[in-house]
Amino acid sequence: MFRKAFNSVLATFAAANINEDRHELLHGKETLHGTDLEPLWTQFKAEFEHISPVNLDQTAMFTFFQNVDKVIEHNSKDIKTYTKVINKFSAMTFEQFSDYFNLEDNQENAE
Repeated sequence: MFRKAFNSVLATFAAANINEDRHELLHGKETLHGTDLEPLWTQFKAEFEHISPVNLDQTAMFTFFQNVDKVIEHNSKDIKTYTKVINKFSAMTFEQFSDYFNLEDNQENAE
């Protein structure tokens, strides 16, 4: 019984991948509509809430949507050297990200 439940959980995790499920949208091949926002946020929370460094509240939701816009804008470019994706940091502002990794401290130490 445990094995069956465990395999079911693994299949759920394997099936849920926001970057694959929303590939066309995140690469600018589909237009982002207001009706896409709630399902996108719901899927993000389902995949990353347990590992997100920030509380996924309403403020984080708005930050997430701003970051999704940046992902789409970047990935829509014809010439790029890398592809942006949605990950556990996608609901963080740059300041939160910088604080999380102590980037200011690292830059001061490098000088």
